[in-house]
Amino acid sequence: MEYEPEVTRWLRTGVHISSVEKRVYSAGCFVFVWGALEKNIGRTNNTNINNISFLYHSNLTDLKEFYDVVRERYTGDDGLVNWSFRNLKLPKKAKIDDNEFNVEGYVKGVFENGDVSVEKMVKSLLFITYKLRNNAFHGTKWINSFDDGQMLNISAINNFIIYIISNRVIISYN
Repeated sequence: MEYEPEVTRWLRTGVHISSVEKRVYSAGCFVFVWGALEKNIGRTNNTNINNISFLYHSNLTDLKEFYDVVRERYTGDDGLVNWSFRNLKLPKKAKIDDNEFNVEGYVKGVFENGDVSVEKMVKSLLFITYKLRNNAFHGTKWINSFDDGQMLNISAINNFIIYIISNRVIISYN
């Protein structure tokens, strides 16, 4: 028995989700790509994201492209964070090395500053990736409102994770 056509048919007719195949594909890829990330760099949380060491590459054009896609989603034309960013609800107080760390403030500062280091881009994307992971596995699911912008965001995050694993951008946790 083939289950996939049954699932997509039910999502389309029972839950009334349009473009269900694209949505299921994007979300499914994220689950597996996240698993690959944890397999390659270990279990990820706010603490070890803040304490990673990087191996820099001369060609980081792809990394900047992923960053720009995600940054564009979360900032307005004025370069300031927008409603979508605030709706991410990144933690204002995360416990990192027995100190409180404002993840939201960190990412906001990186996004609103036009010229940032590769390390800050990677950390910001990882903090957002971790938040998306938490929302996907633990949060309230709003699959009916999973719009094209969110699919573009998840696609960029999937490609970002693949890039950092394939190019060994992260080499260790401190």
